[in-house]
Amino acid sequence: MNRRAFLLTIGASALVSPAAQAVTYQSTITVDFDFKEVRYQGGGVSRIYPAVLPKPTALQSMQLDRWPVWGMLSQTDREPAWMPTPNMRRANPRLPKVVRYGEPLHPIGIYRLRVNWQNPTRPSFWQYVRIHGGAKEKDLYQHLSSGCVRMLDADITDMVALLKSAGGETRITFGYGLAVTS
Repeated sequence: MNRRAFLLTIGASALVSPAAQAVTYQSTITVDFDFKEVRYQGGGVSRIYPAVLPKPTALQSMQLDRWPVWGMLSQTDREPAWMPTPNMRRANPRLPKVVRYGEPLHPIGIYRLRVNWQNPTRPSFWQYVRIHGGAKEKDLYQHLSSGCVRMLDADITDMVALLKSAGGETRITFGYGLAVTS
């Protein structure tokens, strides 16, 4: 583990109450902004998936330069409708309020993971941040989204199956320099 990852780990631990530290997670999802990937660990299985990450303007709003942001997986939606955020609709008033799964403008793929964020610096921004499918192969490892993390549909489908198999609580962490643990 490098010095920055160690310090981030120590900093993240300081933000968690002693009661929360006692929770045993069945699985973890780590979104590493240095490597532009999503890592899954749980049920004796580890996987690394390529991802599309937020644009620089969204990254500024995320304020991940201070410490990682973490939360708990709260819901997995299959074939979800997409609702553009208020900022997206202000930027493009022609966007519909809702786009159902399977419609041409639907950008988020077959699964969406919702997160109950525990320590965001800007809760009003983070309430819209999800992990979802819909990524295109040509966009992987780039910063193109408005805040969410996009994965290939096949990859998020694989990860959802692993989450179901592992059961229990899932911790999700977004940050820079997050060390790979074994």
